Amino acid sequence: MDQVLESGSNSGSSLHSDEYKRTGKSLLPTLVESCGVFGDTQGPRPGLSTQVPPWLDKELVQQWMRPHYGAVCVTHCVAQSIPGGGDNYLSDMHRLEVGTSDGETRRFLVKCRKTEGYIARMLERSKIFSKEQQMYSGTMARLQDILHGAMPDDDNQLGPLCIHACQDFLVMEDLNSAGFRMLDRRVGLNLDQCLIVVRSLAKMHAASAVLHQRDPDSMKQYRRDFFTYPNAQDRWQKYFNGMSNTLAEELDTWSADWGRYAEKLRRVAGCLLALLQRARVRREGALNVLCHGDLWLNNILFSHRTPACRFVDFQFLQFTSPVVDVLFFLTTSPEFEVQAQHMSRLIQEYHSTLCDVLTKLGWSGVLMTLEELLADYKGRAAIMLWALIEPCPAFLGDWPDEFDFDKALETGSTPGRGMYNEQYKRLVKLLLPELDKMEVFDSLT
Repeated sequence: MDQVLESGSNSGSSLHSDEYKRTGKSLLPTLVESCGVFGDTQGPRPGLSTQVPPWLDKELVQQWMRPHYGAVCVTHCVAQSIPGGGDNYLSDMHRLEVGTSDGETRRFLVKCRKTEGYIARMLERSKIFSKEQQMYSGTMARLQDILHGAMPDDDNQLGPLCIHACQDFLVMEDLNSAGFRMLDRRVGLNLDQCLIVVRSLAKMHAASAVLHQRDPDSMKQYRRDFFTYPNAQDRWQKYFNGMSNTLAEELDTWSADWGRYAEKLRRVAGCLLALLQRARVRREGALNVLCHGDLWLNNILFSHRTPACRFVDFQFLQFTSPVVDVLFFLTTSPEFEVQAQHMSRLIQEYHSTLCDVLTKLGWSGVLMTLEELLADYKGRAAIMLWALIEPCPAFLGDWPDEFDFDKALETGSTPGRGMYNEQYKRLVKLLLPELDKMEVFDSLT
């Protein structure tokens, strides 16, 4: 030791155990960012915490795990940030590896609420993260218990196991380690995959209707639509206006037949938010269910072992018509051939599964007929119009890294016509005439 202190020599990298190296890889980015350990001698940066994140505290993680995994003893926790949150635009994501004394290694995802920027402040005021917290910490288990009680041999898990949920972050199982994977949003889902989704969705919807019938207060937190919060409506309308007009400008460059649709889009631009709000509203006396609210391909993981899927990202939950989820999913997620040829079959499969599961669960209300479902689908088709105009260009393509969504909400700016790839244009050509047939644009007169 004296020689080390005098000369600064050491035993080299061999003195570092594997656990030390894992911990170092996890903590160094946090220390550099929060404390300025390297290259910054001024101490901690103002406004940044120097504390180690709670999900790296072995005792806390052990406490969170024990109700689900038994009397485990945690030996190490290693976290790694997912750059850009993967394709999650509203949260910061980390992978967490937890080793236990029995030699097991379990993998989790840590989902953290964003805290910087206008979008983060808007999301905080709208309480969407608290909805997701409630879903993972209580509601999902109640839905799964209802399903398991009536159908014990079925796969009744709806989403990942969550071992800890609080106001600022969630810790949930990494479904990848359980054999689930996210598919390519640019390709879309084939017919078999879509059938898996609509059946699972119908089970979730049916269980939520029965839960509400048994406990009317169970849906109280999910009654408010995200798009009706007053703090953001002006900005959403600016952005929707910009996106509608940009698509109209694109149609101006197509053949003359599309000119009439360009005019319809310009007319809808100023009221798209109002149309969306009206289409998502809950109607008392009708069948209402707990809708995912953002059910598209990136929020669905598929098993490569069995015909099963799991839903994630429950920030936009809403207790309303089941058609809200059906319309959004069918607009955003199937591959083009499925959208062109099998939409009716998917709606019918959803309806038959919904009625079958409601019956098995002992639902005492009146079952919705297929004709009633189709009428509601048509009456709420503004959801399809909005999904086509606003999220679909981003879902089907890759937007420029420099695009500032905060600024877009403030000014109504868009990435311009360059955001539209050929896949998106083909979808527009398929869906705009269908929307015209469903008389969506007639509601403007």
